[in-house]
Amino acid sequence: MISYVTAFIDLSQKPFVLHPHPHEDELLSSWLVRVSVAHDTMPCSLMNMHFPEYKNIIFSRDLDVWANDDLLAKLSIKSNLPAETLFSMTLQSYRGILQKKILTNTGNNMLSPIVSRARKNQKHGLKYCPLCLAEDSAPYFRKIWRVSFYSVCLTHRILLLDKCCKCKKPISFYKFKDDAGFTKCWFCGQKLSLCTSIPVADNEYLAIKKLSDIILDKKYKYANQEISVLDFFTVYHQIAKILNPHSSPSNRLNPCESLKLSIRFWEEFDNLLNGKNISATTQKSVLSKDMTYIPAFYKKKLDTL
Repeated sequence: MISYVTAFIDLSQKPFVLHPHPHEDELLSSWLVRVSVAHDTMPCSLMNMHFPEYKNIIFSRDLDVWANDDLLAKLSIKSNLPAETLFSMTLQSYRGILQKKILTNTGNNMLSPIVSRARKNQKHGLKYCPLCLAEDSAPYFRKIWRVSFYSVCLTHRILLLDKCCKCKKPISFYKFKDDAGFTKCWFCGQKLSLCTSIPVADNEYLAIKKLSDIILDKKYKYANQEISVLDFFTVYHQIAKILNPHSSPSNRLNPCESLKLSIRFWEEFDNLLNGKNISATTQKSVLSKDMTYIPAFYKKKLDTL
């Protein structure tokens, strides 16, 4: 039974008694919630007792973005896990891949924001696959689900969800009422694994798989050339800005809108590689507008237009 701690014990010099091993591609925040559940203690309470210097901070911000070297070093001692392993569970591990820097004090173009206030997420940036949660022996939330364009579960070929299917509230998995609530909506109690989603077509699946493979391979190949992963996603973000018909930034689109944008990106990116302009604009200057860094392959293509 999960307990709400009313009398805090100083555990700053003690290791975690129980620390389940991280799953493949698990978010740091997801793992820490599972650690807390293993201790039958609410996540905020357990973190406050083990890290009094971070009292009421760890789950009050976007932990997966801001977790610093000091916190990771202390978590390493508590769990006997290498700090490198813990770092790989944060969104900072996408630094130099999706973006040159992952910012901690503002939004990131390639990551879906959650905007946490009072330990409740205000934005729908935490996506999930209900079938993954249903099939996991120990349910957990994946790091890749926080990437802005990642809108399809490549295992089940369904659209990811970004809210409770019953009350439509954003997901805040570290806020729950009992040990069965890790994957239940904190507001209405709906079991997220019972939510339904829609299957995607082959072209929709392939659009996301190609982008996902570039993250894994850390490069993109075309015409016997290799483009660095950072250069590719720099161009992806620029073209997505041009194609996005919405007033909201592309990293705040819902999964359905994001999927449509990714499909259009591949269509227009292929046009660009073949020496054609992007159909959304006839002005060549727009293609590099506001870019502080223009990858060499992209500049070369723009020069031929």
